[in-house]
Amino acid sequence: MKATLKENEEKIVSVSELNNGGAGKIFLDLQKNNSEYIILKNDRPAAVLLSMDKYEKLAEKSEKLDALMEVVENTELLLLANQAEMSPTVPFEEILKKEGITEEELEKLSESGRYR
Repeated sequence: MKATLKENEEKIVSVSELNNGGAGKIFLDLQKNNSEYIILKNDRPAAVLLSMDKYEKLAEKSEKLDALMEVVENTELLLLANQAEMSPTVPFEEILKKEGITEEELEKLSESGRYR
């Protein structure tokens, strides 16, 4: 359905054409030929009219794509979680010991407000 305005010139109608009796012909074409129309308002594309069949197919594809994207996102999150689990971690107490800081010293520093 990726089409340019130039490729669909015969399927471009203005709002005023719809209001002036063109709607019946367009709706008949939509039903018979499964076509689509670009609607112009003030000479700018404003909307698209398509048959119910095309709309239902697009909606179904959109739902499938949404479900697929959710699977992809969940897979990415699982991969990140697995990478995090496999990364080596060091307990906080071990870091304090390595730096020569006791938990009591850290707590006093926290209470004094000097860490800010």
